[in-house]
Amino acid sequence: MLTPREIEVMHFVAVECLTSKQTARRMGLSYRTIQSHRASILGKTGLHTTYELVREWALHEVNRGPEAPRR
Repeated sequence: MLTPREIEVMHFVAVECLTSKQTARRMGLSYRTIQSHRASILGKTGLHTTYELVREWALHEVNRGPEAPRR
């Protein structure tokens, strides 16, 4: 559903709790590009706020459980 870039942006926002400006600097992109990605993420997920995004990310990670060992 989300593009690889949107997932990367979501990681910085939800896991590292970075602002859009901080995320833009970290990724080497413009602030407006990050804002566009965040808006797209919220639209695709049906969420309305960054808080909801962080909460859903956390719930997803908890429900996913431990990763399977790599072989």
